[in-house]
Amino acid sequence: MPDLEVSLAVAPSALTEPLLNGEVVPEGITLRLRKTSVEENSSRFPQVDCDVTEVEISTLVKAIEDEAPFRALPLFTSGRHFVHSGIWFRFRREVSLQSLRGKIAIATRYWSPSVIWQRKILGMTYGVQAEDISWVTLQPELVDASLPHQILSRLETLGRSAEELASTG
Repeated sequence: MPDLEVSLAVAPSALTEPLLNGEVVPEGITLRLRKTSVEENSSRFPQVDCDVTEVEISTLVKAIEDEAPFRALPLFTSGRHFVHSGIWFRFRREVSLQSLRGKIAIATRYWSPSVIWQRKILGMTYGVQAEDISWVTLQPELVDASLPHQILSRLETLGRSAEELASTG
C-alpha cells in the first residue's frame, strides 16, 4: 500500500522538534516538513499551501466566522495556558475592571488568542464589552480581518511598549 503524503508546516518547539529532526517518523506517511513560525502560518491561512499547519486558534475562529475556504487542517501545539503576566493600570485612584468603559486598552493584536480571552472575560464577568473600550494594538494583525465597525482601534506605530503607553496614559 502506498504511503500517504502529508505536508506539515510547524514552528520549531519542544512538541514539534522530534518530527522536524527525524526522531519521530510516522508509519505509513511520507511527511514533507516545513519549518515556519506560527505567525507566518497564521498570516497565510487560509491560503496556506500545505495539508496541516500550526496556527493560532484565533486564526481558525476568524476563518470560520468569515466562511473562508481553507485547505489546511489547523494544528494547535501551544496556547493551552494563560500567557498573562499581569494587567497594568495607570494608577490615579481606585481601579475596577468595570471602570474600563470609555478608557483605552493596550493589546498585542485585537485578534490574538489571549486578547480574545481577555475580551470575553471582561464582557462575561464584568459587563465591559469590546466596543466600550478604545483599543491600541502593538502589532499588525496576522489575519486579514477587519474589526467590527463599532470598535475603535489604532496600531501603535512609534514603537512604544505596553508599559510605556500605560505609564504615560
